[in-house]
Amino acid sequence: MPKHQDENYSPYPKSGGGVAFETQEDYQDGRLWRDIEGWTQTPYGYVRCWSTSFEGSYQQTRLSIIKDGRMHDRRFNKQYTARGMVTKAKQFAKDVFEGKNDA
Repeated sequence: MPKHQDENYSPYPKSGGGVAFETQEDYQDGRLWRDIEGWTQTPYGYVRCWSTSFEGSYQQTRLSIIKDGRMHDRRFNKQYTARGMVTKAKQFAKDVFEGKNDA
């Protein structure tokens, strides 16, 4: 049995939508837990997107991109949908690469 398995795929759509977003959800103690993660293609590179929430407790979204060997993160105290994260990821990448990163 192999120790690992590699996979690859092309971004779809090529215009920079979310790439392979995955949603997981479950109920714990009667409250909904939801986790959404994936990648967004931007003109500046790929942004790693992750959003999580636990009903009645917390919500958080995190975006990450690498520029010149440094990881840049932006965090929100809100859960975004995959579509919302694509929009935020494109703006975040633009801010980082055009020098407007005030987060």
